[in-house]
Amino acid sequence: MNHQRHTRIAAASGAVSALVLFVANGQGGDLPPWRDVAAAGALTLLVVFAAYLAVLLRRRSDDVIGSWLALAVIAGATAGSTLKLVSGVPGQALDAAGTPPGSAMTHAFDALGTALTTTALVPLAMFCLAAGSGALRTRILPRWLGLGGLVTGAALAVNACFTTSESVPALLLLALWCIAASVHLVRVDASYDGGSPTADPAVGDRRLAHEDR
Repeated sequence: MNHQRHTRIAAASGAVSALVLFVANGQGGDLPPWRDVAAAGALTLLVVFAAYLAVLLRRRSDDVIGSWLALAVIAGATAGSTLKLVSGVPGQALDAAGTPPGSAMTHAFDALGTALTTTALVPLAMFCLAAGSGALRTRILPRWLGLGGLVTGAALAVNACFTTSESVPALLLLALWCIAASVHLVRVDASYDGGSPTADPAVGDRRLAHEDR
């Protein structure tokens, strides 16, 4: 029972991360303290979801490429989440220092925050590309979600090329992919044997193998 509960929590972390981050960020701009904390928690949950995907990839892979993809999933999500977290620090420093709007320092710090955000898209692209490739190789996700991960990774990489833009539409695509993948994994876990709990990790791998459709 505990194993199944923990598995569902890990599988659901992707959807929770995407939804909380979307609500916390709202329309962008300066965030109140509670929304800063919520956004930080959501980015942390993304790493948890990536770790869960990496575990599934390692279990279903028996070669070096599979192990490399699993590591790339964790590394990409961790680096991307960290950079996205740090991107808010310049704005917080300006607010704490009471720097007047329109000053040279304000423009410099705003540009730094934007650059950190766009830089974060590169490792996040690696996360999606590795997860999508791994899903297609191991079938831990349906084929359409594997292809969706590759498309999302490509979109993040393209968006990262526009370093002067504050618009990051690829992050919305990332959120949608995380929600879809997370919901699928939770549904697979809950639907196995009528929802009966199991403590055997290998059973979880077998039920994932039958979901590729």
